[in-house]
Amino acid sequence: MVHTALLVIDMQKAFNSPIWGERNNPQAEYQALRVLAYFRKHGLPVLHIQHISDNPQSQFHNKQNQEFKSGFEPVASEPVFQKTVNSAFIGTNLETYLRKNQICHLVLVGLTLPHCVSTT
Repeated sequence: MVHTALLVIDMQKAFNSPIWGERNNPQAEYQALRVLAYFRKHGLPVLHIQHISDNPQSQFHNKQNQEFKSGFEPVASEPVFQKTVNSAFIGTNLETYLRKNQICHLVLVGLTLPHCVSTT
């Protein structure tokens, strides 16, 4: 039984908007794709978090912006947990899924660290 999974947090097109300001980590997606490729190559669990907003002012309200960035699209065996707040554990069944599948270690990649990654 594998007890470690990759949690891919909010790797969505909304973060392509200039509203977020200049990036301090332009290689973040490249590095995250390397980690994702490793997990997939070795048949390890990959879970995706997708932020969805009902607020028309949010970058995550637009359906196109809610889409995953290129390369981060889930494959059929990878579950997607949709959330409406920063933390992936609030209002989702992520914790139940982890317990049911005996996943007790998570590797996190995602956007952005001071928001959704740190609150998860």
